[in-house]
Amino acid sequence: EVSTTQTETVRPIIFSTDDNFDIYPPELLRVATLRKNGTAEIIDKDWDIEALVKGDDYVDLFSKEPQNGDAFYFGFKNNLSHHLLRMELDFDPIQGIGIRTEKPPRSWEYWSTQENRWMPIEQDGLADETKGMNVRGRIELHLPHLVQTTIADESLYWLRVVAKQPTLEEERRAGVRGYKRSPRLLQIIEVA
Repeated sequence: EVSTTQTETVRPIIFSTDDNFDIYPPELLRVATLRKNGTAEIIDKDWDIEALVKGDDYVDLFSKEPQNGDAFYFGFKNNLSHHLLRMELDFDPIQGIGIRTEKPPRSWEYWSTQENRWMPIEQDGLADETKGMNVRGRIELHLPHLVQTTIADESLYWLRVVAKQPTLEEERRAGVRGYKRSPRLLQIIEVA
């Protein structure tokens, strides 16, 4: 049982759960990039997470000219199933150009053993203040059931954001435009 804080004028609101539910602070251990090169996929995991947290380094999330299926991975040590993950990230405002910020051409995904493939995190479980990864802001993800999977020889609980380069028909019909250049992550400010 937990409650909100009581003040002089407001009584606390008390919450309880029917089953045990442990809430863990996220432990981000690794990031990795997957870039498409024709039919080949190139995975790079040699990003210094501490330098990204300090803002001493940056990483382009996708290929220089983003390809459909390019991805950037966040690898967590602990299982964050059914948690609300909040990340405050700072992006270079002149890098991820060419998109309509209200319809960013990207998808947040998790690995599903039931489907044996990457599945999108439902849009109602997503809040994004970064204007399509173009400014500093908060991204919130309501996470489904997660499982460990191996990316770049690391068995962790991975989430990824994937570039979705629209077809000409999608551009015309839905007004979605693809990235002309990769979004550039300047700093991982907070992961909570």
